[in-house]
Amino acid sequence: MTLISHEPQCANARLLRAAAPPTSPGTDRTLVVFATALALWSVAYLVPHLYWALGGTIGLSAVKPSASALPEWRAINWAASGVLALPALVAVAVVRARPGVVKTGLLLITMAGSAIAAAHGLYGIVYRSVTVAGAIDVDGQSFDASRHGWVIWDLLVFEPWFLIEGLLLAGVGSIATPPSSRRRWIIACAAAIALATLTGLLGVRV
Repeated sequence: MTLISHEPQCANARLLRAAAPPTSPGTDRTLVVFATALALWSVAYLVPHLYWALGGTIGLSAVKPSASALPEWRAINWAASGVLALPALVAVAVVRARPGVVKTGLLLITMAGSAIAAAHGLYGIVYRSVTVAGAIDVDGQSFDASRHGWVIWDLLVFEPWFLIEGLLLAGVGSIATPPSSRRRWIIACAAAIALATLTGLLGVRV
């Protein structure tokens, strides 16, 4: 009886495992969770904008009357729907991207998006809180919940959505960044958020 040695096959298997790029299942799962949350969170805010873009009128009481009365209201919501779809697409792309120029570009996009969204939310929450407190007028009038319900919506729903969107973008970018560069990325992202918030305080809100 001829004995077949399995040593060459075992050696080849070991070589293949050694040559394969290292994997980190825990990190990958975390990235998928954050990316999924980012995509769903973005779509959740996209849906009402798409509805209004198509001519829907339910929920307009949550919007500033002068905004919903604009002739270009539907066009604005079409544009907003497109913009809100981008983070969902970026979330999918970051999960699938391999290290390289494309992934670096996606990480820069997540950083920019995080800065804009988080700063928008931070500034908006503070500004609306001061408005509700009566320190700032609403179009020349003192705040009145019965007349300015949209300010409450802005404070409790819309601005927090922006803040959470920014944090999710930051989370996705941080997890997708190589461990050796993660600390620098987080510092740069925090600095970008601070700078964007400062521009809002100076009157340039994005």
